Amino acid sequence: MCGNLGFLLVGEDAPAATEMLEMMGKVTSMRGAQSFGFVASAKSRMRVHKAVVRKRADIAMNLKKAYGAVMGRRKVSPVAVAAHLRFATSSKTTARDAHPHVWLQNVRCKVIRVNPQTQMFSTHSVSRAVAITHNGDFEAFDLGACFGDQSKCVDLAVLREWLAARLGAPPLSSGDSIMAAGLLELLFAAGDPYASVRLAFVGFEEGKLGIDPAPRDVIDAAAAAMSATLLNLGQQAANELSYSLNAGLQPETRSRQMTQVSEAVAVAFRSDVTVSNFLASRRSLVDSSRRVASAAVQAFFEADLRAATRRFLRRAHGSFGLVVSTSLAPCALVVASIKQPMAVGVGHGFVAYGSERAALHAGVVGERIVARRLLREGEVIWFAPSVQDNGLQLCACRMASATIHDAQQFRSLTFSAPDFDIVTRNKLIMPPIRASSFQGDVVGADLAATPSVLRRVRDSFRDADSPNSITATALASTLFPPPPATQERVLDLVIVGTECSLWVGEQWAANIRSAFPKLRVVIASANKVLASLTAVTNDATCGAQTPGYTVFPSGYSPAKSVQGAVALVISHSGQTFPSLNASRALKKAGAHVFAVAGSQDTVIASAVLDQSFAVGAPHSNRLFSTDAGIRLAEPASLTTVAIHVLLTEILYALAVDLSARGATIDECVLISTDLRDLRTLHDESIDNNVPALCRPTPSEQNYDDIEDPRSLRGGDRTHPYDEAVSLGRRWGNHVIEPFVTFLLAVAYVLATVTAGTPALGAIIRAVAHKDLDRPRVRYTVAFLDALLYAFFPVVAALALRVFQGRTLLARFGKRTALVLDVPQVHQCIVAYAQKLFGLSYGLNGIDISGFNPVDHSVHRCLHRVVRGTLVALGVPDGRLRALIDSECAAFLTASQIKSIENWGVGPELVTIGHHTYTPQMVDGAIVFDCFARPAFLSEVAHGTGSSDVALPPKRPMTPPSAKSSQRSLLAHMGGSFSKKQQRAVRQTSTSDARRIAFMEKPKNVGSSDDIIGGSGGISSKSFKKRPFGEVLASHTVVETLYEGRVATLERQLAFYVFFHAVAKRASTALWPFFSFDTWRSQAGTRVATTPSPTSPSADPLPQQAVRLERVTTFDDFQDRQGHHQVDASHYGLASLFHHHDADRRNYDMLATDDESEPGLDLSAHDASFLWNASPIPEFPTPDQAKPDDASLIDIVVTRDDDGANSVEEEA
Repeated sequence: MCGNLGFLLVGEDAPAATEMLEMMGKVTSMRGAQSFGFVASAKSRMRVHKAVVRKRADIAMNLKKAYGAVMGRRKVSPVAVAAHLRFATSSKTTARDAHPHVWLQNVRCKVIRVNPQTQMFSTHSVSRAVAITHNGDFEAFDLGACFGDQSKCVDLAVLREWLAARLGAPPLSSGDSIMAAGLLELLFAAGDPYASVRLAFVGFEEGKLGIDPAPRDVIDAAAAAMSATLLNLGQQAANELSYSLNAGLQPETRSRQMTQVSEAVAVAFRSDVTVSNFLASRRSLVDSSRRVASAAVQAFFEADLRAATRRFLRRAHGSFGLVVSTSLAPCALVVASIKQPMAVGVGHGFVAYGSERAALHAGVVGERIVARRLLREGEVIWFAPSVQDNGLQLCACRMASATIHDAQQFRSLTFSAPDFDIVTRNKLIMPPIRASSFQGDVVGADLAATPSVLRRVRDSFRDADSPNSITATALASTLFPPPPATQERVLDLVIVGTECSLWVGEQWAANIRSAFPKLRVVIASANKVLASLTAVTNDATCGAQTPGYTVFPSGYSPAKSVQGAVALVISHSGQTFPSLNASRALKKAGAHVFAVAGSQDTVIASAVLDQSFAVGAPHSNRLFSTDAGIRLAEPASLTTVAIHVLLTEILYALAVDLSARGATIDECVLISTDLRDLRTLHDESIDNNVPALCRPTPSEQNYDDIEDPRSLRGGDRTHPYDEAVSLGRRWGNHVIEPFVTFLLAVAYVLATVTAGTPALGAIIRAVAHKDLDRPRVRYTVAFLDALLYAFFPVVAALALRVFQGRTLLARFGKRTALVLDVPQVHQCIVAYAQKLFGLSYGLNGIDISGFNPVDHSVHRCLHRVVRGTLVALGVPDGRLRALIDSECAAFLTASQIKSIENWGVGPELVTIGHHTYTPQMVDGAIVFDCFARPAFLSEVAHGTGSSDVALPPKRPMTPPSAKSSQRSLLAHMGGSFSKKQQRAVRQTSTSDARRIAFMEKPKNVGSSDDIIGGSGGISSKSFKKRPFGEVLASHTVVETLYEGRVATLERQLAFYVFFHAVAKRASTALWPFFSFDTWRSQAGTRVATTPSPTSPSADPLPQQAVRLERVTTFDDFQDRQGHHQVDASHYGLASLFHHHDADRRNYDMLATDDESEPGLDLSAHDASFLWNASPIPEFPTPDQAKPDDASLIDIVVTRDDDGANSVEEEA
């Protein structure tokens, strides 16, 4: 879970590099924020910096400061920066393992290029380094296919030893990404005779294990022979060959000249005793010399950085967002993508790229970006500064692209469609993200924006031409096809998600089953679906099925189960790895994939749903969007409720579609009046209730007929937002109590010890007006002072509790909070609250757990209850017949928890719900009694409502009409009911009383015909003569949907506001010394981008028959291929630490005192090593070549674990 970001700045109008790094870093930190690093190269300077940030440090600010300290404050142009933010996966979080990775360091080499004065090849002594940043997972590499004709895939442990033997130095870091750096160091050989010969000798081995690599003296001798041959070429040959890739010779001419040079180099090899003896020992001297010479010459002219990257990715297994740079081509970058998103943006004076496409739209980058290109699967893009007219005058650079799937050469890109998507005035592409979005209370800003976002989601389904409405129509026609088009399928709907998306989807799955009884629905974690669809059963697993198989019905394979089904993938980011790859696997298995995301501009839209982002392109009719956009807050609040509301609208749209088709009651239990009533409840919630929960004052709310909301509850009614904040602050005082008492104890000790007078002794002297001369008195007072020192935190806590009016005898220390509600609510709230306190200190944190009060809470949480345990209970609205049992179970659970007492003190209980009824055991309540929802029919019939259920109408209700043909679920109280009936409603307020009332026969207003007229009516004629009890029973599903789609949403929002108030109090009460950010944690991950539980299953290499990801174990793969493991002694490790001429290769990074780890000194702030390299273009041409005395590039790599402080010291 890492992120790449970077840019190339060219020209005076280019934006400031520090501003770009900060804004892009803030967005990219969603992928991980434990460590960072960057490689920056300019005309005369190249530096690599790595650092691990402190727990509460802002990684984007550290990145900005580090760049300024390393590269200086003065604006440099051109300059290329490749940065990386890391969340450790395959190795620990250390500066050594941070990116960028460089395998060979402090290496001198002699490159050959055309001298502009003589127009001949000439040598130049420079430094060489290949640096990479990698997002993803590198799992294995096919050595045989890369260097030979037969596939031979090896794991990373074997590859590490193999590379160390051939590069002559061990890797300086662990993990998988350093292997990619080593392979690219090996494959990149353009312009370097030594690297070209080394690569040729590796190809001579054909990727076979157990073969000793060519000795260093042989490689040196061959490189010298090749250099001499190239230097003797004539002027014409030198010029033509130097243009072989840039300008491009005709294939016949190029092949002929390459063959001539190869023959000359082969002759030189045979003339050298050292080389000829080695080649003769392996094969026929003539054949082997020709083969090695041909490979070396080809590598010298063609193995540039972009070709090396392409060759590596063709044989690599895993997922890659890869960026490669080298000191031999300053300011040039190669960007590639396999199974990881990558986007490139072009603006005035810059080219930028990022793993997060939103990073290209943040701050100054988003303000100036003009066009954007999303890298295709397997695409490699190269760009570098240029003043030539190449169609990219906007950023004064040249750019070329190719894919790993074909053999075509790199194609130059132009600033026009279809190479780029124009950003300006493009509704499909996300708007710029303002810098203010990253400032202040980010979580509070999300809560404040919730009402407007939910309204937009709701309104998007009211417009028939909106993308969401079009997608809903497509979903309905696919999920419920017309009878002639009905196909046989095992499942109808598969719902997939991860974490909060999954929990919200589970609630929706339960509700959609209630509404559509015949619908065959499966809801599962994206991880399980991915594991199930990509698992392999073989001899290694003894035919056992993976746990993922339990997701789908027995008797069918997972692929057969999803074939023809509708798959709804829920992911706000649209790029969470399990969800994204599960959607790919589902699509490959034949499912109709739809997605729910926070924006139209997401990875899943382009990679799975084939959404084009060209100007004027149509919206995909497979993507639902909340349009909530990028949300930096790690605690998810707005995003979850927005998805919840969107799913509610989808359910409503499906029901309307089926109703319009004339569906039977068995297909859809909701009839037209049910839909009307649900719409009324939903609109009331979105328009009035949600704003009341998310904003501090009700001044903007419209409570319809309520002139004074307090008048409905005797003048003591409190706004729900105020109640939530007030109780949240009270809990916040509980949370910070240990820290406050600790600080008071520290202050007391410092004051009394410094003054030399303990407090108790000083008080006695002041009161008695004399010294404590008697030994007994003196020792007694000293003993009491010692006790006060020992127990001062307890005394301070008791005094603080008395002052704040909190429970006196609650347990001292860190508090535990229990959240009790339905699974969606308690799981989302626990994740939300835990992340709010992700950066808290040990003394102002809180332990939070969640349980379902009607299921397993008693068994799972009673043993955790102590004095002062904090319990937050979400209570279903038990005034409804369908919910009374749930309310009774919730209060029974709360009663059992409250019964656990010691010293007469038990847990502190806060309830959240719609009903004013609160048992005496409740210590605080957040009641939505100002919400003006109409009464349900079951409330009226059984007299279980309360005086504040519905609003008294200002005007008399319309008299009942006996001719009414509609049934109404909602019956307004007031003019239609007598005072006696209303009095009975008020008297049946307790849960038990209401439960008993529901057991009694409902009090009819009249017969069924009378109910039709009095309450609205029944649209289906078959209902008109049914007994009134059956009519009430048919309302159960609507009451259940109200609870699942409306009441649950409102309780969840109240929980969000409540715990935000708790965290805000805890995080700011001790400002500025012990404050912390509530919008992020130390991990910093909002987007999981690593394979879990399986590696990427899609095959980017069609020519390979077997991939490592498709078998269970590596040994099983080797057995299938007929390969066997080779002992480590066969890898030729004798040459691993073979030291050669120091001027040729120097492998020591720096001198250290620890000889066991040469070159590593992470504790030193100034740990660095220096390379000097001449800025050599990858493809030297006469007009680009530099004179022999070209300025040197100062390449400095710094690394430490101290974050921002070390940056200042380095500066």
